[in-house]
Amino acid sequence: MRRAAVWALAVMLPLSAAAYNPYAPNVFDEVERDMPGYRVAAELIAGGYAPGYDESLLGQAHLTRFELARALAAALTNPAVSESADTEAARREYARELAAVGYRDAQAKRDRLRIGGDVRVRTQDGGEDRETDMRARIHLMYETSPTGE
Repeated sequence: MRRAAVWALAVMLPLSAAAYNPYAPNVFDEVERDMPGYRVAAELIAGGYAPGYDESLLGQAHLTRFELARALAAALTNPAVSESADTEAARREYARELAAVGYRDAQAKRDRLRIGGDVRVRTQDGGEDRETDMRARIHLMYETSPTGE
């Protein structure tokens, strides 16, 4: 049993270390007012394209990326907003936060690759003989969007 626990720890530790990215943007970081995404969101909010948001949001002392992404998602879903290089840059800059609030770009590809699986470890103690075996399964599923979407 001890060998199986050590083996499982040796497998899981590198996976958990690889899951953390210290360079990824934090959704709770404050947004600097000179960032392109902030300027685009400020223009859209000031123009009245984001229903439910007004310029008082931009007057707050501390505005997080997530709060700005919610206002940006409300503005980008408005059909009156024209596509420009600035809106595309803001969409790329806040892609993770926009996905977290449920915004889906109409022109984005809807194909997805899902990866899953399981690992099973079995140990049998048969007196002096101790047997350990393992089975790992990986599931890959590729979903394509239906035509016309």
